[in-house]
Amino acid sequence: MEDDIYLQSTQHRYFTLTPQKLSEIRYHTNALASTRLQSELQSLISSGDLTPSSASPDPSASPNPNNKPSILERAPLTPSEELKLVSYYLTTLVALCDHFKTGSAVKATALTFLSRIYLRISPLQIHPKTLMLPILFLAFKSETGMQSASWFIRTAAEVNLTITKEELLAPEINIAMNLRWSFHILHPYRGVEGVKLELLALAAGIYPGQQADGGRGGKSPYTRERVEKTCAKARALLTGSALFTDVYFLYTPSQITMAGVWAQDPPLVEHYLDVKFAVEKTRVRLLRVVKECAERHLMAKKDGEDHYPELFLRLPQNGVPMDAEVTPELKKEAVRIDKKLFHLRKPLKDAKGKHSASDAAEEERRAKKRKLEQEKRDNDDVFGGAMIRRK
Repeated sequence: MEDDIYLQSTQHRYFTLTPQKLSEIRYHTNALASTRLQSELQSLISSGDLTPSSASPDPSASPNPNNKPSILERAPLTPSEELKLVSYYLTTLVALCDHFKTGSAVKATALTFLSRIYLRISPLQIHPKTLMLPILFLAFKSETGMQSASWFIRTAAEVNLTITKEELLAPEINIAMNLRWSFHILHPYRGVEGVKLELLALAAGIYPGQQADGGRGGKSPYTRERVEKTCAKARALLTGSALFTDVYFLYTPSQITMAGVWAQDPPLVEHYLDVKFAVEKTRVRLLRVVKECAERHLMAKKDGEDHYPELFLRLPQNGVPMDAEVTPELKKEAVRIDKKLFHLRKPLKDAKGKHSASDAAEEERRAKKRKLEQEKRDNDDVFGGAMIRRK
């Protein structure tokens, strides 16, 4: 279920990975961001802008007698915590899409953009909350060509999200770079209509190569109503909970499409593959991949078997959501991780604030000095200097 167009796409080149490689990238991204944060803090401490215990206490750090742990001793975010936090903001982005009435295409693209961006950058570097509106705006432009920033800002303000035009557009270059300039996404849900047409042809007995005698590939025993109902459910799955999984990184769009249909009606898909592919070896291989995608990801349950132990994948077994509904447990965990992230970033923010304040004071001092020097020159000038005004 691969074709030349897909194999030549940036989606295949940059964002199709094995489970092991996907987990390695997430681990590496987390480790690199943690190392950079430690280096920045150490640099500020060495320059005297921070002291090791200058920040507010953080319960997640190692306790000491004064309950003021060293900045450098604080526990960094783990890859699992980053995964949960980004997954939580995926649910928030869905609610935002519902408010904007985006439709399936923009919603799927926005969620995919957010997932791809946080594959190679960490919340330690940029908080997901700050990128949601710019990502949604970019998804609008990618899918519809809509570029009215004023309308977008007014609509966001309806849910108390204030953002200026500069704040909306400024992150676009960084977002584009982290997306590898890959704005076109081959969404699996779009393939459901094609599968539906072929299944309806099978149901009507007019599919090319069908045998009317009831042999292999004979007239489908499934009705038009069953086909339409199955495909409608498959589309809902692929525009809903599938966007919270890692299937976009692990499988081709056509494999995900068939997995979505198989999750609703396995016998229907097996009959379809039986007719479509004459070579048994090909049918068996394709069915194995489709079932794996459906059972391990699209239909995964929290109490189900974890087929990827010790890998950082979006699975309910790893505490990430499978739909837009935010459970009390997920919200509580997201709040905890958010607080931890705040305390980790706060020393940098405080140091930056001190520099900004000192820079402002220094600029004010220089402005006063320039004004006094100008006044002195004017007083010394026999012709009055700048005090003379033209009439």
